[in-house]
Amino acid sequence: MIAMLAIGVIRLATDAFSRGDGQDSLALLLDEGFDALRKEFSASP
Repeated sequence: MIAMLAIGVIRLATDAFSRGDGQDSLALLLDEGFDALRKEFSASP
């Protein structure tokens, strides 16, 4: 699950850089990624 999330984050980050709107998209993406990880870890017993 976490590996798939990491792959998705990397894929989206490379998409953002190839589009040229790097910094803002990447910062937002990392926020969303860390939120998802936090939820994932808090949900697991």
